[in-house]
Amino acid sequence: MRAVQRVLLTSFLLSGSILAAAKSRPELSILLQPENVVDGVPQAFTFVLTNISDQDIHLPQPDIDCSNPTSQGAVWLNESWQPSTGTGLGKGIGTCDFGGTSQPPVSVIELAKKWTLLRVGESVYITASSNSLHYETSKPGIYTFSATYLPPMLSNENRLRLKGVGIVVPEQKAFSENIQYRK
Repeated sequence: MRAVQRVLLTSFLLSGSILAAAKSRPELSILLQPENVVDGVPQAFTFVLTNISDQDIHLPQPDIDCSNPTSQGAVWLNESWQPSTGTGLGKGIGTCDFGGTSQPPVSVIELAKKWTLLRVGESVYITASSNSLHYETSKPGIYTFSATYLPPMLSNENRLRLKGVGIVVPEQKAFSENIQYRK
């Protein structure tokens, strides 16, 4: 009897660990592609978001250069600069607050129907200039860039509503690899 209890307990704990691991895996991957390289440093980037999950995902158009979650989700460019001598500087935070609207509220289900449907393996491409990403590359040194995807900030109630009608929305952050450039 004790052996059966141990086997059941081990199976239960193991299945919980597997579920937790599956839950923490991002649904999207994010790749950072340089654009318009001038003097060795990109003047823009394309964020490539690819559905790496095993199901179709509805994706709102993410807000650009927000370091905090928004109702649309966000892509954030992490940037640091190190001069040839001395210590470097990193980019601060980019808080986005788009305020309210005087429009009547639209249900999350109606909003989601207008979002991009990303089938398994499909990608969306979002290009943004250094101006809209708030970084500057005028000084010589080493520039390091990476990207973060933040999923839409939705209430549990809205997530349940969406799931109830078969709409899957990303829930996990995704991070790109670092890339470096020398000017």
